[in-house]
Amino acid sequence: MARPTKCTPEVIAEYCRCIVEDEVTLESAAALAGIDSYVTVLNWRKRGKEGERPFAAFLRAEKRAIAEWQRDRIREMKDAGPLWVRPAWQLERRMPDDYGRREKVEHTGDGGGPVKIEHGTAEILADPGLRALAAELVGRASSGATEPGELGPEAEPRPVGDGAATEAPE
Repeated sequence: MARPTKCTPEVIAEYCRCIVEDEVTLESAAALAGIDSYVTVLNWRKRGKEGERPFAAFLRAEKRAIAEWQRDRIREMKDAGPLWVRPAWQLERRMPDDYGRREKVEHTGDGGGPVKIEHGTAEILADPGLRALAAELVGRASSGATEPGELGPEAEPRPVGDGAATEAPE
């Protein structure tokens, strides 16, 4: 017989309370609610997405708690006037995909032109392992293959000597 789940209405409520009121991370909220590890939370989410009870209720409650926390930070920013930095920082750190800084960095070469990458082709071809890797990559690019094994076993590099280097197929 399976042991009873710790995903009870009381644990769910405490986890969500910690998110909204205590403003702790999701991992800390789990620990404070008595959930063994954050991996357990991840498993509950997965099972909740599959509609399994009581995990579906957990998933709904967690989403609502995160949305409430987010709403509270935005209200706090609106009401804070020049002191809006704290809630903005919290949003940026907890929800970087939504509120994090996005910086676009462009690299240019001399005179604003393209960056030129110099490499020693002779050095690459002198190393048997790199030569085999180059041959494999060229083969993949030519055939449209993206994963090892798509070209067939005869095209895969094979160990040579102590296994540290590889040779290109003949």
